[in-house]
Amino acid sequence: MHKKIQVLASAVLMVVATGAVILPPMVAEAATAPSTYGAMVESWYEGWSRLYVEFRYNPKQYEVKEGIDLTAIINKQTQEMITIKSSYEGGRGFTPADYWAEQDPCPSCTLATNDKIKGVTNLTTYFDEENGVRYSLFNKNDFLFVIERPNYDKNATAIVNSLTFTNPAKSKRFSSTNVALIGQYDMEDDTNCSYRGTLVSRPIIKTPQVLAAALTNLFKIHASFNDGSQSFTNVIAKTNLHFQKVTVASKIAKIYLTGDADGLEGTCDYPYLTAQLEETALQFPTVKKVQIFLNGKRFSA
Repeated sequence: MHKKIQVLASAVLMVVATGAVILPPMVAEAATAPSTYGAMVESWYEGWSRLYVEFRYNPKQYEVKEGIDLTAIINKQTQEMITIKSSYEGGRGFTPADYWAEQDPCPSCTLATNDKIKGVTNLTTYFDEENGVRYSLFNKNDFLFVIERPNYDKNATAIVNSLTFTNPAKSKRFSSTNVALIGQYDMEDDTNCSYRGTLVSRPIIKTPQVLAAALTNLFKIHASFNDGSQSFTNVIAKTNLHFQKVTVASKIAKIYLTGDADGLEGTCDYPYLTAQLEETALQFPTVKKVQIFLNGKRFSA
């Protein structure tokens, strides 16, 4: 039986440091044009398959949003979108032709001139003349990508053609760190909410600011996660919380968040959330104590 476990678009971006303040990786709102945005596409099937996908864009013109299985690049003025959707196909070798025949997303579409995306296979492009939409489909390693965008938009074309793909397992750009997640089996036996989570290894771009990278990675993991050995819950993903920055001084890590914790439910979600943040920070020998701030005020479960 084909076992497919997907964890898509967990971004691990470049880290910027200012003085003693460790800032999170570059995001669209804080970047200057032109900028590079990166997201990790990954899936477990008898081992991890991962690709770090990057593209160039102008953050003054576009906003980037991530979903469970796609990345949306939104034109701030027109609200037109470029969507990049990926799926793991290592078990069955699904091609663009297979996808188009099975999904039939545009019966009236015709074949068009291909984009200039480097390093991919089976690149196929369709044009929907009625709606002015262009579809680009291709395989890269074990993944199938489907890109939808406005057809007569040179900026959108430039973004798509700037796509690059890196296998983190084979790149010297990447290292790893740990994040604390909540094991689903451990939750079942935790009657007093004392479980502190399990450290799970995650790939990151090499940086001297590993704590900031670890926290950023943690906030990008979806609510359900499976690393092939067991299933986990990321309580943080239930909320509207966002990682802002972390500072470390006198072995005290101060983690600053914005947003709200709406979405947490049950007796243990709040202590699990703080445990995930604290244990992710306490793995580092430079940290002995953790303080959490939400919208500038101390936060506690």
